[in-house]
Amino acid sequence: MRIILLMIALCFCSVVLAQCLKGDCQNGHGTYRYADGTTYIGDFKNNLPNGRGICYFKEGDTYVGEWRNKEFHGRGAYHLKNGQSMRGIWEKGKLITPRQSPMSKTENSKVFALIVGVSDYDKVRDLKYADNDAYLVYAHLKSPEGGSVPDHQIHLLVDENANEMNILRSLDMISQEAGKDDIIFLFFSGHGLPDAFLPSDYNHYGKKITYETIAQRLGESKSANKICMIDACHSGGMEEFAYKNISEEEETVNGNTLFILSSKANENSVESSGFRQSVFSHFLVKGLKGEANENQDGVITITELSKYLIYRVFDHTEGAQLPTIISNHPEDFIISTVKIK
Repeated sequence: MRIILLMIALCFCSVVLAQCLKGDCQNGHGTYRYADGTTYIGDFKNNLPNGRGICYFKEGDTYVGEWRNKEFHGRGAYHLKNGQSMRGIWEKGKLITPRQSPMSKTENSKVFALIVGVSDYDKVRDLKYADNDAYLVYAHLKSPEGGSVPDHQIHLLVDENANEMNILRSLDMISQEAGKDDIIFLFFSGHGLPDAFLPSDYNHYGKKITYETIAQRLGESKSANKICMIDACHSGGMEEFAYKNISEEEETVNGNTLFILSSKANENSVESSGFRQSVFSHFLVKGLKGEANENQDGVITITELSKYLIYRVFDHTEGAQLPTIISNHPEDFIISTVKIK
């Protein structure tokens, strides 16, 4: 069905041209409206789409990327109106090197997520916005750009529900439920120590979840792709265990693992009353929703997100906080898609 749909879409270029709405539609950059209502905005050569451009098809689908002689050719993304996408390298209108987003809903893979936010603590100082961080990440996963992940595949634990027992139990559940072709997504926002993040029932003597435990349990999962995002003071303390996790792939890890840590081991993770979020989570969600899409190709890679987070968080905190990204994924691995307006 997708192949048929794509072939129909490609046929638009054979339709008689209707009108050049703006610019140079012969050998330059312009906007062209075709007779069937399809609109192309981009580069032209010899009256044909050549170079980079966006095409809005009358059926509601969109292609953004590179073109050659009226066909998809080069790096690009074809977005179906139902939220699914086909991305990668195209040659003469055919997708030859597909790249799948770990957060995209596909036929053969599922996302199993654990999202934790703790603002209300039993024994330590409360935070202001960690619960809000969790809700906004949850909303992203529910969106088409985040993969439209169904509720039964998401464990959302906030404040009193985010105690040690519930967090570890939920992590074990998603680790066991996720198969080889599936994705595990873990997000935590709350207090942290150099060796652990703190659930709501932390009591100074115990009830903490060590980074070693998290890395170990992720490594034991059969999931092909694991994504771990920690927004907590001193979260960079996980760096040692993250490197150990990805460097021992043959023995402990099935697939690839991405760690995005909000701060260095000796740094705090800053909250912002202006954002009503932590600085890191604010830019994380903004980046995933599109601001990190540096080359405007409709998809956000690990490299793009990493550069965006490091620059924006470091700049906004005036150098007080520097995120750490550790991964054994390919640099162009896609972590989010972008809604084309």
